[in-house]
Amino acid sequence: MFVIVNLLTAIAYILRIVLYVFTILLIIRTVLSWLPSQQLYRYAHFIQLVVKSTEWLLGPLRRRLSLVQGGFDLSPLVALLILYFLDLFLVKSLFMLASKLAGV
Repeated sequence: MFVIVNLLTAIAYILRIVLYVFTILLIIRTVLSWLPSQQLYRYAHFIQLVVKSTEWLLGPLRRRLSLVQGGFDLSPLVALLILYFLDLFLVKSLFMLASKLAGV
C-alpha cells in the first residue's frame, strides 16, 4: 500500500511543479507581449520557446473568447484561472487520496 501512496504523492508533486512552470511561462509571455518587439530580437529563440509552450492552451481559449473592446486579450487570465483550479482541485485531491490511503 505504501508504494501506491508514494506514487500518488510523487505524481501530485510533479504535477504541481509542471503547473507552476507553466504559470511562470504564461506570465512571461504576457509581459513580453507588452514590450516592443524591436527590443526583443536578441531573445527570439527564448520567445519562440515560450510561445510554443503556451500556445496549446492559449490558442483554443482565444478562439472561444472574443476580444474585449480595445483589443484586450483575456485568454492568459482565463488560462491562469484554469491552472489555479487544477492545482486546487487535482493536486490537492491526489494529496488527500494519498493521505487517506496511508491512514494519516
